[in-house]
Amino acid sequence: MLLRPHKDAAQRAVSANCYEVICGRALCLIVGIIYLTNQARTVYGGDAGDFVASIATAGIAHPPGYPFYTLLGIIASKAIVFQTVAWRIALLSSLPAAASVILLYDLFLYLSKNKVSSLIAASVFAFLYPVWLYASVVEVFALNNFFTVLLLWLMFHYNRENNIKYLYLAFFTLGLSLTHHHLIIFLFPCLFYLFWQRKKGLNFAPLFYAAIFFICGLAPNYYVIAAAGQNPAVNWMGSPTLADFWALVTRAGYGTFVAGNFISHEPYLRLLDLWAFLDFFYKDFRLLGLILVIIGIGYSFRRDAVVCLTILIAVFSYLFFLFYASFPLVENFLVGTFERFIQPLYIFCTFFVLYGIIAAGKFMEAIIAKITSGRNNKLFISIIYLLLFIYPVGIFILNYPKISILRNDFTAENLGHNILASVEKNAVLIISTDTPLFDTQSVYYTEKNWQGVKLIHLTKLFTPYYGRTLKKYYPDLDLPGKDKKGKELFEDLLAKNYQKYPIYSKLAFADDSGIWVPWGLLFRYYQKKDLPSGQKILEENLRLWSSYDDPLAGSLSKFKNLMLSDNLRIYATARQEFGFWAAKNGFLKEAENSLLEAIRFYPEDLDTHVILAQVYLTQKMCDQAKITIDNVLSREKDSLEGLFLSSLNYAVCFKDREKASYYQKLYEEKNRDRETPLKKL
Repeated sequence: MLLRPHKDAAQRAVSANCYEVICGRALCLIVGIIYLTNQARTVYGGDAGDFVASIATAGIAHPPGYPFYTLLGIIASKAIVFQTVAWRIALLSSLPAAASVILLYDLFLYLSKNKVSSLIAASVFAFLYPVWLYASVVEVFALNNFFTVLLLWLMFHYNRENNIKYLYLAFFTLGLSLTHHHLIIFLFPCLFYLFWQRKKGLNFAPLFYAAIFFICGLAPNYYVIAAAGQNPAVNWMGSPTLADFWALVTRAGYGTFVAGNFISHEPYLRLLDLWAFLDFFYKDFRLLGLILVIIGIGYSFRRDAVVCLTILIAVFSYLFFLFYASFPLVENFLVGTFERFIQPLYIFCTFFVLYGIIAAGKFMEAIIAKITSGRNNKLFISIIYLLLFIYPVGIFILNYPKISILRNDFTAENLGHNILASVEKNAVLIISTDTPLFDTQSVYYTEKNWQGVKLIHLTKLFTPYYGRTLKKYYPDLDLPGKDKKGKELFEDLLAKNYQKYPIYSKLAFADDSGIWVPWGLLFRYYQKKDLPSGQKILEENLRLWSSYDDPLAGSLSKFKNLMLSDNLRIYATARQEFGFWAAKNGFLKEAENSLLEAIRFYPEDLDTHVILAQVYLTQKMCDQAKITIDNVLSREKDSLEGLFLSSLNYAVCFKDREKASYYQKLYEEKNRDRETPLKKL
């Protein structure tokens, strides 16, 4: 009789362990299948094209270089023989993302000892929009999430069990994660807090061995040094020197830990990023998530202060990063950039969601116990937890339409194709800025159908090392003189190659000796003596635009995922440039059509509306001009262009002197302290 309780306890323990294993495996299977079946077959936008191009050329991606990711990408792209190159590389997002969810579930279970709540919280994290999005596309953030969760898992185990093996593995993982993404540095404070609590008993020997493990984890950094020595086509490091390596990993060209070297250091603007995070959080976690987080902070502090303080330290550390980085949230591309960096904060918030669910469950259990007097408690409690699963299921239902449409979306790849199809096979193509550059590079280096095109990265043209790269891959290209700098260097490149190759650029430049003419998505360079007739330029533009893919034909017609929607801005800007050129050269109907297309793609650009209003005014289309001008003033009531054009429209078109005078006075009042150049026909 004395042995029987021990046998029952052992059976219960085995049963509980089996249940945990089944839950973990079921979650792994479900999340893994969902992630894999919704994985994008091509590049999504943002930096994806640069990663694909870097991997395809065994090169070096933009700072901080991402050597570990690039190495894994090279292996994945070579070892897997089916699907597209982008899909193979995207496995570095879907697989680590699924592993993060499982590891997070295991950590939640380890800390809370509550299986159902851990399963719900991990499922919530799995289907949050940014987490799921970056589990489906080529990007580095899913792998960074995995390192974040793994480091927390290891250090919590070390903190609870004081087993030195967890410390060694954590130091190795820390070194390895630093070869992937510098963002992991902001996890250091909470990891140090967990380490400091176990500092007693540690002597020199284990710390020395931990340092060795950390150094071993840094080994992938050797890749960028070795790759730089080979001078690959995509090379953001330069020479294999210590100075260039340090500049790469510290993002010296951008500014370490800031969004870019264009950042304004205004505290007020930086505080807006913290507000933006709260806005993102509310939209992704919804009201229920906010309530659970608030409850979870209080409950976790009472139940396990170490867990609560660790996660709060991590939250404030990453909020400081958002404040310091100061993302200028002025257009979809930059808001999408911000969206990528909030994912670690979502990991930490999910801890509090876990404890909020536990607290809510216990509160409901207490109420049920009072109502039922202890009868059928288990049935009612099971129903409550089953209802709580509505939360992750609801998030899944909300986000599935936004993610699933990216599976077969080729908007970004089409932009690259359209740009390359705009030039001859032996042309010089000068290109810059992330979306057009990276999308074009991914097509250029993976499909290899345009090897006669000399693809030049404009920004790198002014670096000391890029000339060697151009000489290696385009030996027939005449390079600028070594004594040339800045504008002279660029003009020397044009002068030396103009007679040999057609020259195109994504941007137009001021040039005394030549003219940059709109050419579809690009500009073509002509010396003034060779400039074609306006009719010829018009016909070529109409031909190109009729051949391009419609960027609204894919997923963007259903939902404008932020990074991908920047493609619309690229098409709209090119349409605007062509419309402006056509208007100046008297092709008013073609100008009108092109500007209307620009507005269809990207209605937020008020310059397009201003130019279109002038086209209507020139054609004496008074009502259409008024509608367009009113649209400008409704979006920006103090728009100088809108006020001036409104005065002009009432004076010239409607012959209404009173209203013309009214808007003229408003214009002069607003313009008193500043002069704004106006594009005039």
